[in-house]
Amino acid sequence: MGGRRRSFAAFDAGDVPAGSADISIAWRAGFSAVSAAAALGDPRSSLVMMLAAENVAHVRSASGTLSPDGACLALRLRVVADAATSGGAQRISRAIALAETKARDALSDATNDLATPSDAAAAAEQASLVALAPDTVATIEPYVVVGASGATNETRESLAKALADATRAWTSPIVESRSRIERGQPAAWMLVASPCGTAGEADTDAGSSAAFAVAASNAARAHGVASEPWIAGDGVGVLASAPSARLLADALARTVLVEPLEGVRAAQGLLHDAARPGLAGLALALAPGRPASIVPTGTPLSLLRVSEPAILARAESLRHGPLRVALLDNDESTADAAIARVDRWVLREGARACPAQAAIAPPKPGTYAVATDDGTSEAYLALAIPAQYEAEASVIAGVLDRDLLAKALSDGLARESSARVLGPAGGRALVIHVEAPASALDAAVAQTRALLDRVRQGAIAEADLARHSARVREESAVKMRDPRERLIALFRGEPARADVGLDRVRTAAAAFVHDDALVIVAARPRTKRTP
Repeated sequence: MGGRRRSFAAFDAGDVPAGSADISIAWRAGFSAVSAAAALGDPRSSLVMMLAAENVAHVRSASGTLSPDGACLALRLRVVADAATSGGAQRISRAIALAETKARDALSDATNDLATPSDAAAAAEQASLVALAPDTVATIEPYVVVGASGATNETRESLAKALADATRAWTSPIVESRSRIERGQPAAWMLVASPCGTAGEADTDAGSSAAFAVAASNAARAHGVASEPWIAGDGVGVLASAPSARLLADALARTVLVEPLEGVRAAQGLLHDAARPGLAGLALALAPGRPASIVPTGTPLSLLRVSEPAILARAESLRHGPLRVALLDNDESTADAAIARVDRWVLREGARACPAQAAIAPPKPGTYAVATDDGTSEAYLALAIPAQYEAEASVIAGVLDRDLLAKALSDGLARESSARVLGPAGGRALVIHVEAPASALDAAVAQTRALLDRVRQGAIAEADLARHSARVREESAVKMRDPRERLIALFRGEPARADVGLDRVRTAAAAFVHDDALVIVAARPRTKRTP
């Protein structure tokens, strides 16, 4: 059922309100047309929901009628558009192309099972029609009729041209896809996400993309898949698994791309409760005006003040921007079909480009104080990384994290310490986290600063690099046993890690590890005022 040889007609319909058009589309098909009609007319069907999401048209009826030649599937749509205008013709053609696409899917998915009528006469009539019909009925291309007030021959020609353009748009893939076949994989794993990540969020709406991902993930679970939000600086979406790649594709595409969001406020509250004031303070200091580039889930303040309409607007921006699908499956044919199925849920309008974003302003070195209400006492020490030293900075962070920090704070000053690289490419920072009792926090920070000074002077040795490289290989092997991690790596297209020599590491440390460039955020329990 290719949809390229349809019969098309347009006429002046006096009973259609001015500025609108009625569309009738009919197919001759097998008995599956009856169950396909029921599926298309369902208020939660992809056709109904996508027409509503595009604000193009609504379904007036969907019916499947038996005959001695098989069955007929008929759809009737109402479009609020003036067929005589270019914009109106485009709206009408988009509705037709979308309806045809969804009807193909419905006929492909439907079975030949027929419901047994409760009325004896109707049951007998149905049985006679089934008996007369041939064993197989080829699906005939659709017949499309558009009735519009005041339609002319010129209107028909413009509609036919717009319909050809809309059909081409629906046959051209929109989503970028990356798939890997893993024989023996018991379940399919899929990630549907925007590669824009938190680009475009400011300090006033940081966390709005994350709230969208949490709400969409919660909705996906209701469709029978095991899902979780994926929130990162370079991607925001939903990751899920299910025994069927087809079920997975429909559930994720429906919730991430089309369904109205529900539970946005609850998602916002969960993110706010999980936010760390100290880390939020660091994000504001490292990326003024763009904290979500450091903390994709947002800051406590931004999550408190962002409105539900702002989150919904951000969701629409992500839905109409670039989309990427990563899939792990055990069968190549089902993998290709699943990706194509996701693509058919994507609305064919929008710029499909990530929002423009200004460069992140350089951080202002200094010490910043943050008050906490949960008794947390911690510090973050950060250094901006020059773009040419990002690979070396990752090595420095790894050596600090597992070797040098533990030794420097071995006298019990800190309860916990870690080092990592945060932020987007071109705006990354080496961040050290130290958690210590409030009375010992300043001493722990001083010890860490002394350690960084030794690193600048060449304290990292060849043996440190060897241990780090061995750990990276071992931990990567363990990490990649988890299909979630393999799926995220596939989505990102992460290149293999290259070893960095000691000379390069020491050169990088000497270039950017300077005490006067440190951004320090000290978070302590809020002081209680005495009456």
